[in-house]
Amino acid sequence: MLTVGMTEGVEAVAARVSSTGEDREAAVRRLAHQSTRLHGLVAFPAAITMILFAEPLLDLWVGDRIDQATRTENLAFIATLVRVVSIGLLVRAISDNWQRILYGAGFVKDFALITLAGGLLNPFLAVALIWMLPASIDYTGPATGYSIIMIVFHFILLPLSAARRLEAGYWQIMSGLWRPLVTTAACTLIYAGAFQFVDRWTAIPLAITLGAFGLAYAVGAVMFILSPQERTRFTRAFGRRLPGSNSKPP
Repeated sequence: MLTVGMTEGVEAVAARVSSTGEDREAAVRRLAHQSTRLHGLVAFPAAITMILFAEPLLDLWVGDRIDQATRTENLAFIATLVRVVSIGLLVRAISDNWQRILYGAGFVKDFALITLAGGLLNPFLAVALIWMLPASIDYTGPATGYSIIMIVFHFILLPLSAARRLEAGYWQIMSGLWRPLVTTAACTLIYAGAFQFVDRWTAIPLAITLGAFGLAYAVGAVMFILSPQERTRFTRAFGRRLPGSNSKPP
């Protein structure tokens, strides 16, 4: 949901840039790179937070409404589902951006069959996994099937199709993700350190840990993910909003 605001309207931008006088594929390729980078900036930290803190977040949210006799077991059960689904939702958050761009640029045929095939296969894979997985984790079948479909069809086949249409390589389409991914991985060391010292996740240590991660990631995003031009615009805009600042927009 965090990436919905960035995804909405990107097809209109793609339609406009693809209709300019310059090379159509090159214009859409540049848009895809920038948009992918911004989607990764938001999606990666959200996904890793949900994967690592699913259980303590659920405990704070609904823990007091769960039967205390089975609280630990039920929370672990739900947290496992959240972690598995989070992988698929991460891919969905990023791949929706590619679909919208291809749609706006008029390349619907290049992804329509891929998304259709994935959607049709999903329920069959979910049922198959329920039967194939060990009894202790067979309840994750639908969630696991969803994430597998998203990875194969939306994170491999879809960008491969986009790469062919935009006259680029697969890794060129994915290149917008590496800076957000590296920044997220570096900041996750804060989470790793917190898990070494916190035995029980109450609201206070959780808020401190998430706040420290958010602050570190914000600094890392400005310094490493944003381009020099974006960094300059951001710092100027941020400076104008500081208390006591009398500067006006240029």
